[in-house]
Amino acid sequence: MKFKKPTQKNAIDKVVQALSLGTGVVLSKGAMSMLPAEYQTNMYKGGMALISLVVSAIIKGESTFDKGVQMAFVGMGVQQGVEALSSEIGKQLNVDPNATGGQKFLQASLGLGSGVATPLNQAMPLLAPSVWQQKPTLQAQEQNRISVDDMSA
Repeated sequence: MKFKKPTQKNAIDKVVQALSLGTGVVLSKGAMSMLPAEYQTNMYKGGMALISLVVSAIIKGESTFDKGVQMAFVGMGVQQGVEALSSEIGKQLNVDPNATGGQKFLQASLGLGSGVATPLNQAMPLLAPSVWQQKPTLQAQEQNRISVDDMSA
């Protein structure tokens, strides 16, 4: 590996590529959410990942825009691939809430029991703390509302 002196053009290219990668991740989540529920399976996510990575490989160009588009498709492919793989692998693993070391690292990498609302935790809500999974209902909000009369008592 060789290092070279950074230039303004290289810095701009890398920033555009990083932002494009993140944009691809976000857009792929949005695209999957637009599909009917029966198509939001690991098979379709894997297909989207494969297609996105193939499209990124066939885009030719050296401009900043071309590289940005390539990275957006890479982001789409990586996001959907990781979601599909972690979901499939998660089905085979037993989650240990007291895990340490490598097992804890693996569980967190797959989004198992991390407390973060990942697609895997949403599919298996017992793996994540309930506070992350529940949205307050109107009834719960009404029960927690304090009126002026309550405060004067």
